[in-house]
Amino acid sequence: MRVLLPTDFSKNAKYAIDYAVKMFEDQTVDFYLWNVLRASAYVTDDIMSAEATFTVYEAVTKSSKDALEGLKEDLKIEYNNQKHTFHTVMDYDNFVDSANQMIEKENIDLIVMSTKGANNLEKAIFGSNTLRLIQRTDCPVMVVPESYAYRPIKKIAFTSKYDASYTKKEFEMLNTLAHLENAKVDVIHLMETVSLSDSELQVQSQLDEMIEVPHEFSNVEGDNYFDTIHNYIELKNYDLICVANKKHSFFERLFNLHNVELELENLYLPLLVLKAPNS
Repeated sequence: MRVLLPTDFSKNAKYAIDYAVKMFEDQTVDFYLWNVLRASAYVTDDIMSAEATFTVYEAVTKSSKDALEGLKEDLKIEYNNQKHTFHTVMDYDNFVDSANQMIEKENIDLIVMSTKGANNLEKAIFGSNTLRLIQRTDCPVMVVPESYAYRPIKKIAFTSKYDASYTKKEFEMLNTLAHLENAKVDVIHLMETVSLSDSELQVQSQLDEMIEVPHEFSNVEGDNYFDTIHNYIELKNYDLICVANKKHSFFERLFNLHNVELELENLYLPLLVLKAPNS
């Protein structure tokens, strides 16, 4: 297992990192601590503290690399898990482009990140980067709410509108996470008609085959996705919400809505967004 852990060195980013490390406590995992610099990272303190022989770029990248190495050593001491290997990666690039390069180069299986950064500006940037990763990468993304403490994943809510077919590849990460704690999956279908159509029944049959752990199907009605899911999940005791972001599907349209970033910011449970190449 190879997991990419974006960090801006904020407390919320550390919560997401802690969540990932604890989630895979008993698994052999390579974790990639990954920091992407922006032009605004050229802050005065770094420049002023740089030696005369340093360029501005060298000064700022050294600060990032030092912080990554410090985080790596802290995690090794804190968790002392021989099954876990931590790598550090600093890049100066477009956030999504850098992520896609990492996914391809290191064969990343999962990205785990927070919805927010260190301050108001970082919150806006880090939150928008989370959404861009969901929209523009072919890798599953797990979004961890602000200050969320890990608890074992025993119950998973997978929501679907049955408007797109699925592949086995897309469900690899859901099945992997479900097997960690023998979780049960509740497939929640957002109903628009009184009964399921033939195509919807076909999708339901696909899901029945592809989900490898105990699961059941539930139908709920509602006009607003967020309100409907929120109200339903409040009645249950889920540990993880899961959706599949497929081309031309309801969720692809949903993740392109102007208000979805705010909804991500207001998450109260971790969200796993499934994605596979060409899906």
